Amino acid sequence: MSKTGSEHLFQLIKSLSKNEKRYFKLFSHIHSIGRQNKYVQLFDAVAAQKMYNEKILQESYPELSYGNRFPAAKNHLYHQVLKAMEVYHSTNHNEARSLLHRAEFLYEKGLPAQCRQMLDKAKRMAYEHEMHDIILVILRGQEYLLANKMQDVTWIKRIHQETKNILNFLQIANNYRELHDALYILYLSGSMHKKQLRQKARKLISQPLLKVPIKHLSFKTKINYYGIYSMYAHIVADIHSSYRYTKASFNLFQKQSEKQELFPHIYINNLNNLI
Repeated sequence: MSKTGSEHLFQLIKSLSKNEKRYFKLFSHIHSIGRQNKYVQLFDAVAAQKMYNEKILQESYPELSYGNRFPAAKNHLYHQVLKAMEVYHSTNHNEARSLLHRAEFLYEKGLPAQCRQMLDKAKRMAYEHEMHDIILVILRGQEYLLANKMQDVTWIKRIHQETKNILNFLQIANNYRELHDALYILYLSGSMHKKQLRQKARKLISQPLLKVPIKHLSFKTKINYYGIYSMYAHIVADIHSSYRYTKASFNLFQKQSEKQELFPHIYINNLNNLI
């Protein structure tokens, strides 16, 4: 590992929380045996340093410093930390993709019934957690499975209609995101006259897109919906309305607390704006 790589290892380890460090050690003990304990010790030694000092580390672990072993040891530790954090921060999105990989394996092994069960399970999870991009992949997988049966062609129309619905949903979500970003760029514009700024903001906020009943929107799109009106209120200096929409966004996170881990920056930003 290069000097830059060594700094990356140091920065990565120092960025971990106490719980993350604890999980790394547990992960290492479960997945490794024997001299792997040396990597945990190296992890602790790096974590204890206030400034990275490779010379002290090499003197402390001569068995890892022989020849080109130390760069290899640091590289191994770096990727082990990332692998452990991947498991620690595993989300429903990761689990759904894992189910897709299992379905693909079962399909390749000539086990279509088991593959279909796995796809159905992934699809239920994807709909529950609004993972529309994954649903499109699942629909393609279901199409392959059903195409092999050729007993009933009505499935073609069902899958095509479902695909159209998902694509339409994604288009609406993208339109909200673009509108939110357009208002944000306008909000950051410091050279524009206030009157002109507000006129442009009113034009953006009058789009038919915002007439869609909010109950039909996904969680993330609802967050963008509230963000759009909060941003607009900032631009027109309506502090009370800005607070009201920020509060509505925050309440949405409170009702669906599992979303706080998926969108931590938005949640924390809402919290800070309410303080």
